[in-house]
Amino acid sequence: MAELNDMDRRVRYLEDGSEKNDAHHKEFQKRFEQLGKDGVRMEERFINIMTTLNQMSCTLSELKGKDGKRWEMIVGAIIVAAVSGAVGYFFSRL
Repeated sequence: MAELNDMDRRVRYLEDGSEKNDAHHKEFQKRFEQLGKDGVRMEERFINIMTTLNQMSCTLSELKGKDGKRWEMIVGAIIVAAVSGAVGYFFSRL
């Protein structure tokens, strides 16, 4: 009888351990699933950030080009004014 009680106690101990392990496995599974979902969200955010960054880069390039064109127009206007002034001065001396 004592051996049977000892055997029952051991079986109960193993069953309790098995139930605890099952609970731990389920908790790990939930955590892994959440990590997967978080990873997908982070990837979506990264894609959105990179898209926005590319758009900003294109806009910045356009703005740089406009500044260069404006600068060229200003320099061209100064050159035209200087040449016109020199030609006007030359013709006024004739």
